[in-house]
Amino acid sequence: MKKRGFLRIARGIFFLIGIVCFLITLVMLAYQLYEKDSYRIEKPHQADHKVLFLCSYDPMYYTYKYQIEGLKAELYSNGIEFDVVYMDTKNFRSDDDLKEFYHFFKQRYDRNNKGFEGILLGDDDALTFAIDHQKELFDGLPMVFFGINDLGLAHKAERNPYITGFYENNFLNQTFLTAISLFPDYKNLIAIHDDSIAGKADMEQFYAIKNEYPEYSFDDIDTSLLTKREVIETLRVIPSDTILFYMTCYNDSLGYVHSLYDTTSTIVNSTDVPIFRNYSDGRDAGVLGGTYMDFYTQAKDAAHIMSDVINKKYGHFKV
Repeated sequence: MKKRGFLRIARGIFFLIGIVCFLITLVMLAYQLYEKDSYRIEKPHQADHKVLFLCSYDPMYYTYKYQIEGLKAELYSNGIEFDVVYMDTKNFRSDDDLKEFYHFFKQRYDRNNKGFEGILLGDDDALTFAIDHQKELFDGLPMVFFGINDLGLAHKAERNPYITGFYENNFLNQTFLTAISLFPDYKNLIAIHDDSIAGKADMEQFYAIKNEYPEYSFDDIDTSLLTKREVIETLRVIPSDTILFYMTCYNDSLGYVHSLYDTTSTIVNSTDVPIFRNYSDGRDAGVLGGTYMDFYTQAKDAAHIMSDVINKKYGHFKV
């Protein structure tokens, strides 16, 4: 009798264990099905439209990686593919270079033979090129610009019924206020820049705030007037109570265009004063900080406007 009772209890226990295992198996199966469904690969949107991204620079310029990702995020999700043409004006910006680029572009894209429905314009040189050759190369096409340093150029473009876009606020004022609040005893302010459109715009904004702060000394270093060795020597002798504003400064007097990495390394290793920068890169290489624009978001916003225009969400182009 005792043996039979023990067997009944054992069978009951095994039965309960079986029920529990069955329920656990069901839960695990349901979870796996949920996980598989949650992580399924999204099918790409059908590409029904095509636009051109005219880039002022080349793929190695530090803003490009942010801009291209912003464009992809917005255009691809709206069924728009795009081609890219690089002007490479950081390296080739003479009058002869620009004429060569014009002939190159005209030969390959004359009369919009690729069927582009719109033009995205990255930075000042691309916008200038599009305005200068609009009738011949881009007639009737909507154009959206971004990354523009020259405010006058942006206003000129905005008066054109086929062009709209975004001016690039360089946030120098915010960076300036951060710097002087962190180093209140540092009264010498030096901006390092070059003669590019962005470099000139940086310098103009730097001196525009000079009258508001008479207790500070404002000065600048124009790298386009100096060799790399002279830049290093100049940085080594600046006063210790200086705040250095690292702006757009890749060109030197010999015509070399230095990379962001090379320029940052040169500046950081040539001085011990605090360095602030109103652009995104450099913070992991000795630059203290600053306020800067989100290049990804601005490119994405420009692509969003283009997407809405192409997909007929606006009754007219100006937005």
